[in-house]
Amino acid sequence: MSDSLTRSLHIDSQSSIYLSVAPTDAKPGPRQPPRDTTKKGAARGRSRDEKRPDVKKDEKDTTTIDFSVEVVDASGVTARLPLTRYGMPRRPLETHVLRRADREEAQFAHTYEIVLQTYVMPLADFAAISPQFAPDKLKSIRLVFDRSPAGTIILDDVGVSAIDPAFLAQARP
Repeated sequence: MSDSLTRSLHIDSQSSIYLSVAPTDAKPGPRQPPRDTTKKGAARGRSRDEKRPDVKKDEKDTTTIDFSVEVVDASGVTARLPLTRYGMPRRPLETHVLRRADREEAQFAHTYEIVLQTYVMPLADFAAISPQFAPDKLKSIRLVFDRSPAGTIILDDVGVSAIDPAFLAQARP
């Protein structure tokens, strides 16, 4: 983020990062091993005798999704918080409309609808864990996938905004 954008958005310690996330049940495929550039024919990819890894398409991913949101200021100071500090990303719930599963499979591509969850992360929380972090000098927001072994998410509406303090107040019993 440029200095002019940070000033025009009036980003300060009262601002919050917001993002909308939904985990999916799609299981990520296996990662390709790094190519050995010292071998002849490495640029062409997989050799004929290398087997392709088996991927089962019917398996659903049930891994709990979590990742960190990292902010960096103009001085290079970083602060990182886990998404689950602000709520657990929920997987879509399956629903059945018809009585017969075979008809449902024929008529609907999926038996669920993706609904994104919005997370609001106050910049003051980042400053609290890293006192050197200056929210008014915000330069970048990064998603660091360091808290789950694998997973697939849908991400939308990443932004910075001034949230009414009443929204962030905890409910009193």
